[in-house]
Amino acid sequence: AGRLRDILSGFIPQRSLEQEARSSAPPTPASGSRPFCSSYSESECLTDRQAEPSETSAGVSDLPVVKFIIDEFFVREGEPAAQVLVIRAGNLEGASTVHYRTVGGTAAEGVSFEHTEGTLVFRPGEFEKTVFVRLIDDDTWRTTVDFFVELVEDGSSGAIFAKHLWRTKVLILDNDTFPTDKYAKEIAEAAEGTTNLLSVRIDAPAFGLLVEMLRLLTKNSKMARGTIKIILTNFVRNLHMFAQLFMQAVLVDKVLNRPPDEMNIVIPEILLLVAVNLAFFFVLHVLDYMRLSYGVSGTALRTLQSALMRNFLDFSEERRKLLDDGGLAIALMDDCQAVVQEGLLNIFSAIEAAGGIALMIVFKVAFSTASSFSAKLTSVAPLIVFPTVYVFFLRCRWPKTQACLNSLHHARDALVRFCGQVVHSYSLIIDFNVRSLFLMRFDDKVTAYNAQYRSTSETLLNNSKFSPWVAVLITSCYQLYG
Repeated sequence: AGRLRDILSGFIPQRSLEQEARSSAPPTPASGSRPFCSSYSESECLTDRQAEPSETSAGVSDLPVVKFIIDEFFVREGEPAAQVLVIRAGNLEGASTVHYRTVGGTAAEGVSFEHTEGTLVFRPGEFEKTVFVRLIDDDTWRTTVDFFVELVEDGSSGAIFAKHLWRTKVLILDNDTFPTDKYAKEIAEAAEGTTNLLSVRIDAPAFGLLVEMLRLLTKNSKMARGTIKIILTNFVRNLHMFAQLFMQAVLVDKVLNRPPDEMNIVIPEILLLVAVNLAFFFVLHVLDYMRLSYGVSGTALRTLQSALMRNFLDFSEERRKLLDDGGLAIALMDDCQAVVQEGLLNIFSAIEAAGGIALMIVFKVAFSTASSFSAKLTSVAPLIVFPTVYVFFLRCRWPKTQACLNSLHHARDALVRFCGQVVHSYSLIIDFNVRSLFLMRFDDKVTAYNAQYRSTSETLLNNSKFSPWVAVLITSCYQLYG
């Protein structure tokens, strides 16, 4: 969770989405004006004068040419509708009817825009019409998504379609904050007056950001299905553990406790226990293999990486200079992997562990030999008290653990940035004969990183030894006084 907050802090765009849309979108057509055409020559754009009629090998066509004015339109999420301009060039003496429809791209129909289909009617002398596509505004962050508007020959008459501009793309610029709008104020405040991307910190809880990221990802249908499948797989694994506990109890109480002359009677029971264990193992193997195709980690990683890359591309030139190539590569490949593998997927591990504890409590209560309720409660007390104490211990150790991890990441980033500087300045280093100086600085960076790596490893090792120490102490006390 802390890694997520750090890398989000380092990639806050200076330009707002409003500025992005103004800088990249063509001007809105006004009365007496025409949209800007960036992809085609001036002769292909309609100006205040009537466009020249299109020519064919047989001469001037009697039918006008109908097309979109440009191949891409930009619109901001939150606007009521996208306005797509269709023009008619050539012989405008007659009337024309043109059928159109929308086609989903990365933007889904019913999610980002409403499916639109209809017919444009050009009366004699008219040379432009506007297609309105209603947009759907929501609070879900998405990268820039697109859909298409195309002219359809079926239902059209009195015109011919242009060879290329019979279809256009509409790009929707998202106006939401990544991962959700819950901490939009904190992220905006962190962006104000920023001069160093590496020193920015969002004043928001790290775990809260991780939870909001999980909310964002579960809105993805593939991610939601994969999450349910992982939880069900973990449930089957817990059932296997429960079955093993039950089979061990049966093996001890019902099988091994029989007299030697009755052992031939229990052979079918032993075979049944072996068969059940093998069946569970086979099913878990298949489920673990299928888990690789659920797409949870891949979808989460791609979403996080695309968010960072999109913000980086939104930077102004001054802000872009504050971030070196090494920092961007580390965030995309290392930090994003850490957030997904060590953060997101560990949530599923925690859910699995909680389910396992619950099943163990059920087993202890259901199969306990104690007759009174208080005795049964005493038997399950360790299953409740121990996780609670362990969580409290980790919470107390979190400030030190977070400080060590942050220092390790900063030492790593400094080492990577220095290596990038050496690569970019190699010619100057050779020309001025300062190799020894850079080698000394490199040794200092490596020494600092290794020292911090050792300190962090010691902290994490001590954290991991708390649970075994508590178990050993409890066992020792029971052996002495139990």
